[in-house]
Amino acid sequence: MLRAGASLPEVGQVLRHRRAGSTAIYAKVDEIALRPLAVARSPVMSALREDVAGYLATRRAMGFKVEGLGKLLLSFTAFCEARGATRVQNDLAVEWATATIRVPVNDALLARRMDAVRIFARYQHALDPATQIPPEAVCSRRYRPREPNVFSEAEVLALLAATDALSPRFKAVTWRTLIGLLAATGMRPGEACRLTVSDIDLAGGVVQVLETKFGKSRLVFIHPTTAAVLGRYLQVRQDWVGTAARSCPAVFVNSRRTAISPGSLGSTFRQIIAAAASPPGPGTGRLGFMTCGTPSP
Repeated sequence: MLRAGASLPEVGQVLRHRRAGSTAIYAKVDEIALRPLAVARSPVMSALREDVAGYLATRRAMGFKVEGLGKLLLSFTAFCEARGATRVQNDLAVEWATATIRVPVNDALLARRMDAVRIFARYQHALDPATQIPPEAVCSRRYRPREPNVFSEAEVLALLAATDALSPRFKAVTWRTLIGLLAATGMRPGEACRLTVSDIDLAGGVVQVLETKFGKSRLVFIHPTTAAVLGRYLQVRQDWVGTAARSCPAVFVNSRRTAISPGSLGSTFRQIIAAAASPPGPGTGRLGFMTCGTPSP
């Protein structure tokens, strides 16, 4: 099909692949050999695809995750190619963003699809001044991100005390340490869940947070009292998990002796809020940013 002039997305549709990369591997595509054929077939559209590829490569090199953005832009590129467009055009952007897809296109998704085109159009406009940049007023964001949950010292202390209501006892100790660490360091919940035992240097008072937002890593310095509490928890954790070579390396583990998933934090956290003597105010049913005047968990 490729030799006959079909595009890789068209081959992927026949094979029912979700990713173009899967189609390339399955079809054993020789991109170097096929490049002259592609250029001869559609030099303008290949340039559009090259612009998208260059844009995604630039963002990836800057540390951004581009998987979701890449899928949207490749879909938009195929949409433009099918209509013979040479560059981003406002009417095509709106038509593509509002087109029927497998999931309902609500306001949030519509805004996200338009944002993908809009930010790429700014990049392409520098290469091709004839590129149209969809105005911000067109399919703009009709929603606002949730306000972050900033917990006061009194609220954090109430949450720490409420962890005693959890069972088994190891779960209560784990959650007390987790909440305390978030309060003492400002670490993101997902970052804490991904910590391994080797990331913690109790003697040096340093926690190593690896490959976090934008693929960056950092060192988090902890107070000696925080290190002491973490040390006691790690001993309890070792007794629970064991020292076998195949044991889970995560710092925070669940009752099944596996790493706590960031996606499962909400249900337990709501239990803790319900049990707190002085629960946080309404709208704080998810684990967010914590700050506390006391340095120890």
